[in-house]
Amino acid sequence: MRVDLFCSGSKGNSCLVRTATTSILIDCGPSTKRYMMQSLQSADLTPDTLDALLITHSHSDHIRQLAMFTQIPIYTCCPLSAKDYKGNPVQLDLHTVARPSRFVIGDLTILAVATSHDSGPSMGFVIDDGFEKLVYITDTGYLPAELYPSLSGADYYIFESNHDLEMLQQTNRPFWLKQRIASDTGHMCNADSSRLLARLITPKTCQVVLAHLSEEANTPQLALQAFSERLKLLSWDTSHLVVQAAAQWEPLHFGSMHPEENRKTQAEIQHTPASQKANTIQNGEKSQLIDSSQKKQGILNRQTASEIQSRSAQAAWLTEQPGQSSRPQFSGFAFDSSPDEIPEDDFDFELPEIPGGLLESGSSRPLH
Repeated sequence: MRVDLFCSGSKGNSCLVRTATTSILIDCGPSTKRYMMQSLQSADLTPDTLDALLITHSHSDHIRQLAMFTQIPIYTCCPLSAKDYKGNPVQLDLHTVARPSRFVIGDLTILAVATSHDSGPSMGFVIDDGFEKLVYITDTGYLPAELYPSLSGADYYIFESNHDLEMLQQTNRPFWLKQRIASDTGHMCNADSSRLLARLITPKTCQVVLAHLSEEANTPQLALQAFSERLKLLSWDTSHLVVQAAAQWEPLHFGSMHPEENRKTQAEIQHTPASQKANTIQNGEKSQLIDSSQKKQGILNRQTASEIQSRSAQAAWLTEQPGQSSRPQFSGFAFDSSPDEIPEDDFDFELPEIPGGLLESGSSRPLH
């Protein structure tokens, strides 16, 4: 499974998930059509060559470029509409997704789970290609315990770590907005995200991306530090784990569309003698920050086994790389989602059902 996180944050969200035969996009919220098009072109795709678009919820930072995707199925749990550049309504191929439900697009099996956000119905995804599993959860105030079994043990996590509670209280935002962000229908803070992630990851997990970071109420360093401290408290061995903090407009890329190569690389790493592992941390109080400002497009996917080994050995989190800045240059204030689009109550709506054969039998039963 190949994952390309094009953007993550209050100004736009979009993530491409691919295998050798299937490509799906999660959300389409970049602030410009040009950015969305160039992101897809970087993967040799166009809006009409995708197999599907999955929408997490209806805030504008997740659906802003919806009018570009009129030629493919759009899977949603919320009512959606779009207009072209002239302001005319466009026809969308919408399909209702129950929460929870499991459906198949190409060789990807997708479990949709309910999240808790003030946008009306919202959801996250567990995506499985038969070899690897990705958990994609952002824009939620909390996750109920009954979801934990379905979310645990993934190879990859893109997981919300929106704000630091102390920084949030020190911002100039109005009190009602601070309350909203910190509520059960707002966003998860670093502490809650770290606590949940530490419970969900397993030794199988090789990549964690802390996502949807607030530009005013968080920093990559604080998000990474909270997760690092939680894992240290639980005595987790992090030598196999790459952890990154996503910045708004700095794409992240990981995984491969060729699962056999992935498994071979991981096997080579696991059987490498410990004496050959380079640059291990000598001081237990220090570790090296891996964040999005130190990544260049496509580097991770092209690494050799030895490079992955070296990076994994260095994956503690707080010391800047020599000659590089670990702090992205943020571009100014933005709300964490669209407060002017918060509905007063939930939506009552009807959409076409998912075409026959996509839902597995019994998929509408509650998760246990």
